[in-house]
Amino acid sequence: MIENLTSFVSSFGYIGVFLVMMLNSDFIPLLTEATLPFAGFLASQGKLIILLVILASVLGDFVGGIIAYYIGYFLEETVIVSAIKRI
Repeated sequence: MIENLTSFVSSFGYIGVFLVMMLNSDFIPLLTEATLPFAGFLASQGKLIILLVILASVLGDFVGGIIAYYIGYFLEETVIVSAIKRI
């Protein structure tokens, strides 16, 4: 999984960092502990700019949190609680 994430970030750059962070905020457990250090490594190699990596990760986390909030808001507590009870 780590190899897939690092390959994804290496291929897609800032958009890859954004998507990984967004999906991690939306209840999909991805290894951001491996993704962000690798993005930092790419920045140290001059392939990415560290400030843009930080911006992409913060915005991805923020957008993912907003999406998770609205999923919870519109599905109401009864739908979410009944889904959790089925698991």
